[in-house]
Amino acid sequence: MLPRILSHGERLLLHSAVTSFRSRLRGKFGRMFKRNRPKPLEKLEATAPTTTLPWIYLLQPSITQHEIAGAMEALKVGDPSNLATDVGPVIDEAAKKVLDEHIEWLEKNAKKICRLEPPKEAANGYFVPPAFYEIKSLSQLNQENFGAILHVIRFAGDRLDKVVEAINTTGYGLTLGLQSRIDTVRDYVEAHARVGNFYVNRNQIGAVVESQPFGGEGLSGTGPKAGGPHYVARFATERVTCIDTTAAGGNASLMAALDG
Repeated sequence: MLPRILSHGERLLLHSAVTSFRSRLRGKFGRMFKRNRPKPLEKLEATAPTTTLPWIYLLQPSITQHEIAGAMEALKVGDPSNLATDVGPVIDEAAKKVLDEHIEWLEKNAKKICRLEPPKEAANGYFVPPAFYEIKSLSQLNQENFGAILHVIRFAGDRLDKVVEAINTTGYGLTLGLQSRIDTVRDYVEAHARVGNFYVNRNQIGAVVESQPFGGEGLSGTGPKAGGPHYVARFATERVTCIDTTAAGGNASLMAALDG
């Protein structure tokens, strides 16, 4: 069995009110919903191209969410072989069913901000158009939902410790992003959040092979990162041989002297 270095998890992004939300919108939003954008052949990933991790955006009350909804409405859902497509289908019927059931739950238990309707060309296939909902807390999400569904949670700036505590309580520790210009905020999150990869004022995907090791902890991995200094050792098998030389009879001290 291969060692568990990379695993599943959640991608969370903390966004404070002191950063320029508009200037960050394109990069952050694009990374959330455009994982399925077709790539040149030499850059295709080995994993299923339609798999995305569940996204959770934690915003302070003063940050508007309408800009996210506006950018979301500009996304094109359709055939992933078309370079103009932003969001393609999920991997199979089972994956679609899970996401459809989760959206149905969100319709009853969350505040809908934006949900795209599937275009005519996506009528057939396993398409789940992007959806955007505001929920009250992380505890409302008790399973992974691998698709273009964005969950937003509001938090007060003076309760950062409670936010980090809620993140740690999930048990997952894949990636955590932070948008903030305050060094003390960054230092606190870095010291207390139990995550494998912590990204500050940048996107949360696209780790460069051999330059930026990647891997989670807790339910998202055992610690060693792909590309990290302990990666190769995780694939090694240790074997030990013990021999009782006295079982062969004779003078053990003499045999030891002869071997020397």
